[in-house]
Amino acid sequence: MVNADAVVSNPLGGFLLRHHVNTAGNIYTYQTINNLPTGRYTVTALVKSSGGQKAAGIIVKNFTTADQYFDASAAIAAWQPVSFTVEVTNGTAEIGIWSDVLTPACLTIDSVTLTKN
Repeated sequence: MVNADAVVSNPLGGFLLRHHVNTAGNIYTYQTINNLPTGRYTVTALVKSSGGQKAAGIIVKNFTTADQYFDASAAIAAWQPVSFTVEVTNGTAEIGIWSDVLTPACLTIDSVTLTKN
């Protein structure tokens, strides 16, 4: 079973995103943000991971430079704040959460933001 779901029970209340995979598979959940002014942006999120994924994490792409990502394929037992910076020059950024697994695994993401510096 491969699925993504939004569930309650997160640090800030409300909803979070969880990729829960019981068999080999891939999940990619994303949002494209358009009409961004040119400049540097910081991506932040809270992340937990069961670990064991072939690849998993947060990726930002389609903003004209090389894709930027946070690798969450190792186990992260407690909520870990993560952040990284991207340079947007074409007015668009795609923020994605991906999981590529061979065995059961879970990746949980909350409070994703994209903030202009």
